[in-house]
Amino acid sequence: MKMRIGWGIVALGLVPGAARAQVVAADSSGPRPASLAKRVGQDIYAGLRDGVVTVQQGVRVDQYRPQTWLGIAGGAVVLTGTVLWLDGPVRRETQRWRTTGEGADIGARKVASAARFYGNGAYIIGTSSVLYVGGWVVGKPAWQRIGREIVTTAAVAGLTTTALKVLIGRARPYTDRGPRTFVGIAPPSGAYEHGNDHYSLPSGHTTAAFALSSTLAAETDQTWLKVGLYGMASLTGLSRVYHDKHWLGDTLLGAAIGTVTGRTVVHIDRHYRHEADKPDATRTSWNITPLPTGLGLTVRF
Repeated sequence: MKMRIGWGIVALGLVPGAARAQVVAADSSGPRPASLAKRVGQDIYAGLRDGVVTVQQGVRVDQYRPQTWLGIAGGAVVLTGTVLWLDGPVRRETQRWRTTGEGADIGARKVASAARFYGNGAYIIGTSSVLYVGGWVVGKPAWQRIGREIVTTAAVAGLTTTALKVLIGRARPYTDRGPRTFVGIAPPSGAYEHGNDHYSLPSGHTTAAFALSSTLAAETDQTWLKVGLYGMASLTGLSRVYHDKHWLGDTLLGAAIGTVTGRTVVHIDRHYRHEADKPDATRTSWNITPLPTGLGLTVRF
């Protein structure tokens, strides 16, 4: 089924004695964009729109059923707090297994390294680029849309994770300062002994991996594919514990952030596409009428 996306441009200005607002909605049933540059411009707008609305959902609970996603995030935060006391024992057993047990096997190390790459920023960008450009080449707008959704999700989730890393300032496991060492606002990486050493919570790689997997999973009905995507993201989280870069709690919070963001971005974009596909008579319309004292605004919905 051909996927269609409607775009809107909102212009807001002030005039003496009255306010004016205009919404220009482009008909998604029109011809395919004449150039890749034009399509990229449209998708930049849509990506920014979805990103802004996604951030707004963090403080608003009256649209797009955010209770579901925020409930998942809240549960993950509670779970993270609960397992804080387990972080120490889990780290000790994992590192013992890594150095003296089966985890020291070259095969286990290769699996952990591969899983880590899944949460790498370069892999996220590469995946979205392949989908976006590939969709343009073979005429699959849905591929382009998914590529754009991945970028939006990664950006919002990445900014959220980075902000929390700096604000929380949790010591990484390899510093041997214990799982309950928090320095508050950590200085920039490399500034002195702190920096990256205190960017443990939440796990950035795990956030990115679940951001990618949740976005792709939300766009498919295949159960086996959903399981595979979330399974790969879970391996990324475990690899961070294996490599002694993160505590278990770090990866749980990262997984929650990535999943909530991915599902929310897809849900919001789907909402706008649904609105764009409605007949003109069912869309919200704005009409500006000249009046003796200024301009009148009429909204029909």
